Amino acid sequence: MNLRGKKEKAPAIKYAVSIDERPEIVDNRQRFNNWEIDTVLGKHETVAIITILERKTHFHLTQEYPQSQLKLPQKRP
Repeated sequence: MNLRGKKEKAPAIKYAVSIDERPEIVDNRQRFNNWEIDTVLGKHETVAIITILERKTHFHLTQEYPQSQLKLPQKRP
């Protein structure tokens, strides 16, 4: 948090590609093997949930990782 009690914005991911820039074939789900991955950190970063979804078939995997298995970047001082 900053001095005014507001959350600081996370830095942009280097080399990230916007979802708006993905190819039309991926957007229309015409091709197999296009995956989406998302990570959600729990409160106080005690657990993380990772979801992996194949866009055409909607096959998905979900895995929960406890804090002992997380390798999070160090917080800024």
